[in-house]
Amino acid sequence: MSDEPYIIKGYESGGGIEYNILCYGLWYVVEGGYTVGYSPDLPKCKDGAFLSLIDDIDFFRTENSIDNLEQLVTEVNKHIKGKEMENKAKLLVENHISKSVTTLVQRLQILEELSVDSTIDYEAMKEEIDYDEDNGYLSNDEIADLYESSFGEIVYKEPLEFWIVSDWLAEKLREKGEVIIDYEHVDFYIWGRSCSGQAIYLDGVIREIAIYN
Repeated sequence: MSDEPYIIKGYESGGGIEYNILCYGLWYVVEGGYTVGYSPDLPKCKDGAFLSLIDDIDFFRTENSIDNLEQLVTEVNKHIKGKEMENKAKLLVENHISKSVTTLVQRLQILEELSVDSTIDYEAMKEEIDYDEDNGYLSNDEIADLYESSFGEIVYKEPLEFWIVSDWLAEKLREKGEVIIDYEHVDFYIWGRSCSGQAIYLDGVIREIAIYN
């Protein structure tokens, strides 16, 4: 199986550009924007979204104002890798996040049965400080010090929703500085999600964990 799953090669012909597309070791021959054949002795492409993209490759070129093969290669690879990341994030959510307990946590807070501590949002502060990463690595403490000296405060992650997560995901989220609640009266971990109003698989922290695990 190819280390680089999406490779496009093409050439100019009398009828326009023709493409050979390598997807997970399987070459697709594309002419006139449609898949006309593939190598049957290699594993089939596992990404259905990629197959539909190949079928609509001329439309994709028009929509993205693509006028040369090099740009097409770049944009298709970018699009497909984005789809792959999205699929991984969706699978992570399906396997490691079970249900919302937002109402329960909020009621426990009102009854003073549960206290939810915020965590420092180093990533948000890092985006705001005037710093060139080429000059060296900044520790979290240095980021916080720089931000506080510039803005006079520290930024915290404030949970907006609460979700039951697996032990594995709880540990990964904790490593990313997310709010994780270990409530003594239940046998599961609760994630204090600082995003709301979008699908969980779109959260940056979920995508980061999905990519590298």
